[in-house]
Formats: sequence, structure tokens, C-alpha cells
Amino acid sequence: MSDIVVLTGPPGAGTDAAADILARRIPNGAVIDTALLQGMIAAGRRPPWDDGEEGGARRELTVRNACALAANLAAAGYTPIVCDLLTDRTAALYRTLLAPAAVTIVLLLPSFDAVDQRNASRTPPVAAEGLRALYESQRRLSDFDHLLDTTSLNAAAVAERLFEDVITP
Repeated sequence: MSDIVVLTGPPGAGTDAAADILARRIPNGAVIDTALLQGMIAAGRRPPWDDGEEGGARRELTVRNACALAANLAAAGYTPIVCDLLTDRTAALYRTLLAPAAVTIVLLLPSFDAVDQRNASRTPPVAAEGLRALYESQRRLSDFDHLLDTTSLNAAAVAERLFEDVITP
């Protein structure tokens, strides 16, 4: 069983919705949404595909804040589920900062067509060039423990698969 679960995937993969359902399914589940942490920075944030030097520093600060919350929640007996858009660099940072906790990184990766279709119903939708860049960044991710194709799964089905494969293997 994982002490801490980190979910990543492009917009439309179902990370946020599945995390919310999964957190309610397990005793003491807690969701850490890094988009909320990034939004706390009053100066705004850069889009993930425009991750220059300043954006990189903010991303690292977000990971450090998410890890501090996750470690505190885990120490208090909760099972944190972190939602973040990872790179191999940030995945390694999660593993380092959360050691010795058992961290499981799960990549939710539907087809690009599914992501594109789901994006059309978002308010506001992610711009086409950004959506493609985010999708490709997730497709190239190599530092993860489980891969789940969510193309034909709704959020409840994703949460159930996570419960079976990650929480109670």
C-alpha cells in the first residue's frame, strides 16, 4: 500500500475528479491540488508549457509545498493524493522530499483524441498548442510506477482502478 499517491496526466485525463472520488473511498483520504497551491502566488503563474527560469522556480516551490502538506497529512494518519502535472525532474523531487514514505506515481494517459474532446467542454479550454504540449510532456514522462489508459473510463471507474491497483494491491 502507498503512503502517498501522486496522480499526473494531461488536462482531461481525469486526475482531479478521480482523486476526489478515491479520497472519499479510502479512510482518511485527502486531496492536494497543486493548481490551488500555484494559485496562491499573487504574481500569477506561467502555463506549464512555458516553464522558463521563473516558472521552474515556482514549480519547484509548488512541489515543496505539496510535499510538506503530504508529509504532514501522512504523519497524522491520512492518505494524501497529490494531483500535479509532473516532469521527470519534479517526479524525482517528490520521491526525494517524501522519502522514506512509500510514494506511488500514477500516470493517467488517455488518447490525445479523448483529451482534445474533453478539453472542448472545459471552461475555459486549454489552448490547442498548450494542450498538445502538455499531452506530449506526459507521454514522454518516464518516472512513474503505474500507467492507466483513461480513454474509455469515467472518473468513478478510474478511482476504482486506482483503489484496486494502488491502494489495496
